[in-house]
Amino acid sequence: MLVGESTRGIKLEVPSQELADELVRRFGGSVESAGPVWVVTLRAGLEEVREYLSGHGYLVVDGKWASLKEIFRLLRRGTGICVCPICGSPRIRRVGLSGWLTPPLYRCDDCGYVGRLVLLIEPERSNDA
Repeated sequence: MLVGESTRGIKLEVPSQELADELVRRFGGSVESAGPVWVVTLRAGLEEVREYLSGHGYLVVDGKWASLKEIFRLLRRGTGICVCPICGSPRIRRVGLSGWLTPPLYRCDDCGYVGRLVLLIEPERSNDA
């Protein structure tokens, strides 16, 4: 998750030391704190880091790091709205004939993202059951 952004780079909270080290090696910067959440300062722009993370299976959903297992569980449930994992636009659609032997391929009309991964945003549920 984004902690801060400046002209010199960005500061992120990441869920593991391995990811923190990987990002510092890739973009340069430093690990500022460790614990249950690692804070890294990177010498890169937000879009560049977001693209790298989404291309390597790392996603933030509702402000929390989400595993692919959790995302697939939500997709199987079939409720909610699909949005682009890069820009968050709901203007994402299936393209081609994929989906039978391979996962469906999606394209975002806003940012041009093409990939098999989309975010499913579900409506909030009331706890008054």
